[in-house]
Amino acid sequence: MSIFREPQPLKRNRFLSEADLTLADVLGRLERDEELSPTRRRDLCSAVRRTAQLLNRDPAMLPARIGALRHGFNGVHPGHAGVNEKTVQNIKSNILAAFRHLGIAQAARPMVAHLDPAWQRLVRSLPEKSMRYGLSRFARFCSNAGYAPGGVDDRVVDEFMAAVREATFVRNPDKLHRQTTRLWNKAAEAVEEWPRRRLLVPASRRSRESIPLAEFPESFQKELAAYLAWLEDGDPFAVHRPPRRCRPSTIRERRTYLSLAASALVRRGHVVDRITTLADLVEVNALKEVCRFYLERNQGTPTQFLRCLGNTLIHVARHWLRLDEGRIDELRDVRRRLGPAPSGLTGKNRAMLRQFDDPATLGRLLALPGQLAEEAIKNDNGGQRAAVKMQTALAIEIFLMAPMRIGNLIRLQVDTHLVRSGGRKGPVHIVFTGEEMKNAEPIEYELPRHLIGMLDLYLERFRPRLAGPGNRHLFPGQKWPMKTPGRLRQQLAETIRRRTGIVITAHQFRHLAAKLVLDANPANFELARRVLGHKRMRTTTSFYAGLDARRAVRHYDENVLKLRQELCP
Repeated sequence: MSIFREPQPLKRNRFLSEADLTLADVLGRLERDEELSPTRRRDLCSAVRRTAQLLNRDPAMLPARIGALRHGFNGVHPGHAGVNEKTVQNIKSNILAAFRHLGIAQAARPMVAHLDPAWQRLVRSLPEKSMRYGLSRFARFCSNAGYAPGGVDDRVVDEFMAAVREATFVRNPDKLHRQTTRLWNKAAEAVEEWPRRRLLVPASRRSRESIPLAEFPESFQKELAAYLAWLEDGDPFAVHRPPRRCRPSTIRERRTYLSLAASALVRRGHVVDRITTLADLVEVNALKEVCRFYLERNQGTPTQFLRCLGNTLIHVARHWLRLDEGRIDELRDVRRRLGPAPSGLTGKNRAMLRQFDDPATLGRLLALPGQLAEEAIKNDNGGQRAAVKMQTALAIEIFLMAPMRIGNLIRLQVDTHLVRSGGRKGPVHIVFTGEEMKNAEPIEYELPRHLIGMLDLYLERFRPRLAGPGNRHLFPGQKWPMKTPGRLRQQLAETIRRRTGIVITAHQFRHLAAKLVLDANPANFELARRVLGHKRMRTTTSFYAGLDARRAVRHYDENVLKLRQELCP
């Protein structure tokens, strides 16, 4: 008897009312529409079917609403779907055409009309091409809707954004909203003919919840500064010294935690002027109030951030204020109620690694640095764009071949950390001393031959366009000697996502390295430890033992299938 059951037909989406149209309804209407030519009917029906395939849903489960489909399309990358960007654009265009043909309300033509003479003259008066391009959609909407340039106000912008959200596949409507209003205000200042009414630019971020330290009493600010300086004190003979000297990154983290704890207390109703010392933060009731503030923000679920914040406050109470053990135990009891820190990889990191169970996905990432380098060389016109592209290629390749932390990568200096032996043709090593590493363990990476070639080309041809005189950092910044971690993270993540559809951060390259090591060498945690530069084996196994568990399950399944073939012919 077969163990497989016949697939059951999918039911209609239970979250839609009977009056709501689905893509299945659209498909049925198109197939029966005699007004369409056979070729046009075929193209529109194909677009509906391809949309359902790309979104991996049955047409009956997808609402016939542009706003709902946009979210699905935003999660589709052509590389993952096995199509090119042009194909996806054609599918979207035909979906819009199908909706318009069937008279679905939100697919009216709000932004495809020709500009009337008044708008045409105004747009032509813009001094920059980027301004003309950025305001063209809004100008066409206003022209089609009958709004004269002098009649534009925030209400018109709201109508425009409603049309964008309901009738277009614009990837990020909020970004378009900010861009349109900013460019309008810029034009009002730069162009004499432009209407002088300014438009409201929406905020790009939610309102700030933390309170600036400058608003707290001076005594609190001074004690916080003294505590942070104390953490950095390396005098082993000091009477009152920290249990260990902290790195600058740890000190910055402690400052953030304590600032946020003080802000949380104020948000919970405490008067800011009464938070005068660090002792005010480590009262048991104060710690509970801080925890309640962040638990409410996270729907009652404790986070690792909150656990670390609690640990920081206990550290202050125990080592800086040196409170008695009874009070410390009370604080620890509050911290214990947040639960233990999760072991192993987080769900986010596990999801990231699952992408690479597909060999094609891994192949796209491994091929990307070479593709970027080739494009930088081929399209090099002596400007910064090609140099940044080569820089991106080099950074990704270093992460793949030498999975270091981003803090070490941005601090690489040409004369200090790149060590050549045997002359120009000899091997190249990236060398870090223990003082430069997070865990005080020195590490050294020997670069493969192809990476040395990429590095030399970058140094000779591209890096001089990015670095100022005397700057020896491998990845120089515009305002600072080295590129900031946040800027490089963004540069790499956006390039990888745009080119391959893969979502991975700079630090997650280290998790990928562990996966690749353990996939090729099952249970060889020592090799993974050495590649990642961990000081203790416990660190490696606590993070990556789960990868071996997944591998064990796969091995078990293979054995079961093998036994089925042998015993159930």
